[in-house]
Amino acid sequence: IIEGFTTGKLTYDPNTLYLVFSDALVNLGGAFGIVYCAYHGNFDWNGNDVKYAAMPHDIDFFDCNALNGSPNDDPAADAEVNTLAHETEETNTDEDLNAWYDNSGNENADKCAWTFGATYTTGNGSTANMQIGTKDFLVQQNWVNANGGGCRLSWGSSFGTALEGRAVRGAPFLPITDNRRPTTFRSRYRTRVSVPVATTAHGPPPIDISHVHV
Repeated sequence: IIEGFTTGKLTYDPNTLYLVFSDALVNLGGAFGIVYCAYHGNFDWNGNDVKYAAMPHDIDFFDCNALNGSPNDDPAADAEVNTLAHETEETNTDEDLNAWYDNSGNENADKCAWTFGATYTTGNGSTANMQIGTKDFLVQQNWVNANGGGCRLSWGSSFGTALEGRAVRGAPFLPITDNRRPTTFRSRYRTRVSVPVATTAHGPPPIDISHVHV
């Protein structure tokens, strides 16, 4: 990322999440595949706060994908969407690792990691839980703090209330970010924890990430 900035191949934008996708079979170390399957963080570059996420090739590691088939006949991409959504959401709500997290240190997507709610079978026999346009995906639920809190697939004004545990077809949804079988990685490792009911919001309101840069 820094090389991209210094060479002019990348343009810095404070509202961009810069994504780094590793090649096949690259193990990032530090208990990758056991403690975490992707992570997000931030660093300072010339006085600018850079948000980034490291996205390994999750399909290569059994504990980093939950596919039953491949909804889009592209296993690598379908597995990656799941963890990518998790990291994107957590960057939005905990951009510098000092904003939203609960009393146990879990970010919002960590609280619902590897839970998918209701699912359905796609035309090619795969498992999915949401349809966006004509595409089906299997994506982790995300914690919605409203109305007492809970793991949900969707929240939007057109619904009035959150859709808890329901498969969502063609509906607006909250992306889910940060991936791993146990929970998530936020510049430090964490172990699997139960989802507490009570949560506490810390720090400033979330930023509005206008786009991501791969």
